Amino acid sequence: MGDLNKESITLSIPVVLIGMPGSGKTTLGQYLSQTWNLPFYDTDAVIEAREGMSVRSFFGTYGEPAFRQTETDAVKHLIEKGAAIIATGGGLPCFNANMALLLRHTYPVFLDVPLITIAHRLGPDAGLIRPLFAGKNPEEIIKALTDMHAHRLPYYQQALLSIKNPQPDEETGKLIFEEYVKYLAGQKGKILKN
Repeated sequence: MGDLNKESITLSIPVVLIGMPGSGKTTLGQYLSQTWNLPFYDTDAVIEAREGMSVRSFFGTYGEPAFRQTETDAVKHLIEKGAAIIATGGGLPCFNANMALLLRHTYPVFLDVPLITIAHRLGPDAGLIRPLFAGKNPEEIIKALTDMHAHRLPYYQQALLSIKNPQPDEETGKLIFEEYVKYLAGQKGKILKN
């Protein structure tokens, strides 16, 4: 990663990617994981493996409040693992004081992607995959995205780093790495472990 001396700083806390559904958290997270040689975790995938069902099925069976608590439990467990790249579900920062948790124990990065790009990425089958869009037609999905974005943006904007329209590439990876290392250098001795 350029001229940064990785040996002078211990990569001690997770980088957590937050943002709207379809903002590229998983894609960028996998890229960063490979580039930085750190473990990658997707909270939705962790929940699906632990619960033995898809997020959509979990929502349908147990409801959103149970999912949000399971999501909180999952991210707490992942934070305890130390340095890693974590991609969260889009709503995770907005429930159960999770954003405060992320700010205390991780380096949260907001992937700020235009809603039109997100709508295009999600495509016409978004309701089949994403539980919050289930049963909605394309116009209703756009409306739901707009409302969701308005509600979630104040949480996302608390992230320590915000990147507009990020790509899973060297430029984005270098930017995140440089800012993360600067943060860690400034936090030596201040980072909480619980």
